[in-house]
Order: sequence, then structure tokens, then C-alpha cells
Amino acid sequence: MGFISKRGLINLANWKYEGAPYTPLEKIMNPFWEKMASFVPASVAPNMVTLSALFFTMTAVTAFLVNDTTFEAQLPPYLYWLGAFGVFMFQTLDCMDGKHARNTGQSTPLG
Repeated sequence: MGFISKRGLINLANWKYEGAPYTPLEKIMNPFWEKMASFVPASVAPNMVTLSALFFTMTAVTAFLVNDTTFEAQLPPYLYWLGAFGVFMFQTLDCMDGKHARNTGQSTPLG
């Protein structure tokens, strides 16, 4: 046979993902993420939503590196705002991708 026994295959077929309970912050932010996910066109793949989060993170990191490669200098305040915005957008898009996948019927039992 293979790496998984027959009993293991049966268990795998019956397995269903159950996410952890929401944190207090997730309970507050969920309506916002649901609303934002509703603006994403159905033609956009959920993985593209996740990948676009990388753009915001990399933009902030690149801006920091262009101004100081040692990460030791005092930078202009707008760069810190850019970094905060990049983190906010990353976590927002990361939370939106699952909601978008469920809204468009592209989710799987693994998430």
C-alpha cells in the first residue's frame, strides 16, 4: 500500500477542520473584515488576496531599507506610519482571504 493505512484514509476522509475560537479583537474586527471582503470581485482568487498583502509589507520594508540599511537610525515619522499601514493592510487582507473564499465557494475543509 502507501504511506497511509486504510484506517488512516478513512479517518482522513472523515476529518473536518475546526478553527480556534475567536479572540476578543477578532470579534470586534470581524464585521469590518466581512464588509471589506464583500468588495473583492468574485473573479479574484482568494490566494491573490493573500499575495497582495505581501505587496504592502514589502513596500514598507523597502522604504525602511532605502532610508537606513542598519535599522538603527531615526527615520522620518511618515515611514513609521507607512510601516503601521503596511502591517494593518497585511492583517486585514490575511483575514479577508478566508472570508472571500467562503463567499465565492472556493474554501476547502482545510481552510
